Amino acid sequence: MESVISLIVGIFWISLIVKFFKGAGWKVDKRSKVERQREIEHAFSQAAKPIPASQRQQERSVAAPKKQQEKPHVHAGETTGYLHEKAILDQREHEIEERETRRRLAERSKGMIPATRLYLGDPVPNNCRCVVCSYCAAENLIPYASDKEYCCYFCREAL
Repeated sequence: MESVISLIVGIFWISLIVKFFKGAGWKVDKRSKVERQREIEHAFSQAAKPIPASQRQQERSVAAPKKQQEKPHVHAGETTGYLHEKAILDQREHEIEERETRRRLAERSKGMIPATRLYLGDPVPNNCRCVVCSYCAAENLIPYASDKEYCCYFCREAL
């Protein structure tokens, strides 16, 4: 039994030595660490990024094609520049999400302004009145001086 195991191990070592001499030695990556890092950063910058569901829905509803968002330009060693560009792109994306949220809010409230919530135990300010929603019984604050229509902050029913 031991002779069979030693035979198998010997064949394995001989095959490794043959491969080594046929391939003219072990293949060594001669690129520098900086070059490999650049390739990795380039690959990540070129990778497809997932699109949020709200943006996919918006792209479907709009017939005209949108401009694609700019991707941050990556330079090896310029981390602060990359972070600055990434921050600008994140700010643009945040503004788009905020606009979408405001649009959905206006759509749900049918053009009315949502009232302010009155928290339990808080006093009613002098310039506001407390209105209880007839649908959900939530307490809403509405300014006295306003002539606009308001809706409940919770259920968006007209007050």
